[in-house]
Amino acid sequence: MSSSSTRAGGLSVADWLLLSAVLAGAVGSVVAWAGAAITAVLSGHPVPEVDPGAGLLALAQFRENPSAAWGQPVGPAWLYWTSTASVIAVLVTMVAACRWGTARSKGARHTAFQPRNSCETYL
Repeated sequence: MSSSSTRAGGLSVADWLLLSAVLAGAVGSVVAWAGAAITAVLSGHPVPEVDPGAGLLALAQFRENPSAAWGQPVGPAWLYWTSTASVIAVLVTMVAACRWGTARSKGARHTAFQPRNSCETYL
């Protein structure tokens, strides 16, 4: 038998970490593109094509000029970073609302069958 951290029918810790990293990279690329697309539209430029590496380049190398990372004009840097931060804020709000709604519905299921202010309570 080989030793691994895999549970029966589950993923190993390394698999979860790899899956998380890939998902974070994909979400980060979409967020960076959405920021570029919003900036381009607001600045009157055409929307850039989706480029997974351009957002990383904008963050790492071209902070002052995201247009260089995207290979076409997208607008001023302040608007790009504000748009990107706005996209992040919307996503965080959506995730928080979904978690809150899920937790609330779980709580409602647990209390749904308990009588409240009914005749049974007083008997």
